[in-house]
Amino acid sequence: MINAASNQEQMQTCRKYNADYMSSESHHKIGIAWNVKVKLQPIHGLRLEHAGYTTGWYI
Repeated sequence: MINAASNQEQMQTCRKYNADYMSSESHHKIGIAWNVKVKLQPIHGLRLEHAGYTTGWYI
């Protein structure tokens, strides 16, 4: 479950960038590439529609 403050912040960010808001549960999975851990820049993010126990986020 997402806390209310986090949920509001996500909704504001979506409005700012004219993106559809898609909620995700905190226990769902995200995909994070190895280069994020080694701090390779730039970091790219992609969000697809969620499926099953994934958020749809790939970073």
